[in-house]
Amino acid sequence: ADSNNYVEQFNLKNNGAIMPVIVQGNVASNTFVLWLHGGPGGESTVYNDLMTDVSDPLEERYAMVYWDQRGSGAAGGNYDKEDLTMAQYIEDLEKLVSLLKLKFGQETKLFLMGHSWGGMLGSGYLVKGTNQAAIEGWIDVDGAHNWPLGIQAVIDMFETLGPIQIANGNSKEFWEDVLAYTKKLDRNNLSKKEQLRLNQYGHQAGVNLTTDKVIDSGNLELAALLDYTFDSPIDPIAMTVNSLFVQNGLLDEFLETSYSEDLSKVTIPSLFLWGRYDFVVPPALAEDAYAKIGSEDKTKIYFERSAHSPMLNESNLFVEEVTNFVDRIVD
Repeated sequence: ADSNNYVEQFNLKNNGAIMPVIVQGNVASNTFVLWLHGGPGGESTVYNDLMTDVSDPLEERYAMVYWDQRGSGAAGGNYDKEDLTMAQYIEDLEKLVSLLKLKFGQETKLFLMGHSWGGMLGSGYLVKGTNQAAIEGWIDVDGAHNWPLGIQAVIDMFETLGPIQIANGNSKEFWEDVLAYTKKLDRNNLSKKEQLRLNQYGHQAGVNLTTDKVIDSGNLELAALLDYTFDSPIDPIAMTVNSLFVQNGLLDEFLETSYSEDLSKVTIPSLFLWGRYDFVVPPALAEDAYAKIGSEDKTKIYFERSAHSPMLNESNLFVEEVTNFVDRIVD
């Protein structure tokens, strides 16, 4: 985002990976918000360069940290598919937190903000050891902390809201297709292919709901770019190769990961921001995370006109909720 404030780019190097980090905004505030991007295999600059309605106002108040995770975006290096594990991504994040504190001072107030897959990564980081001691607050934006629960909730949501959309005459053919598909599924035994298909339907639902004016458009083209959980939002060849490499390496583990039972360990202030019409990581996951988290200071907010990316659909409200939370904790 355009800002007259501080900008610095450096690399985080860990276990064969070289990962670009951009720090941009109001470093004098001593308050840093670290975006954990979606994916696996997404990238961070989309939150900076393309979502200026969110990044510009946040950069005026705080230093925003945009990090391309291992095998994502512009990250490079030399390592094997075997290095694409939840444990490795969590370790990379631990190293980044240490690096930021070393570079900008141990007194730096650091917030984590995870979107989609970033919500799973953030959860995995926070429940491990004493990691949360380094973090002031956790902002979970439509985060996938429990994929098995989430994919069941996707089916429930299609079966509940699909008939309503059909009755309202919205994208009738699409909803009929989806409902025909979900009826054939053995819910106790979903294949990887079926889960990915449901994921794609979930993203398409967001696009159709926007077209049908059920949710706010934000920037529709960008929403379509950003919304693929298992796809990089930007498409130069290197990013595509990165993205596929990561998905092949991490996907099986991702589809089985659940942090629900560990969330009771997390006691730092937590904010859950969710699109009411998120068919990718449904509101059932917001309910689960909110119920299971150990924090006494916890807030859950639904964006009634949003799908999987409320920072796009309702950017002003998103900025307001994030700044209210961060400012209250920093004061």
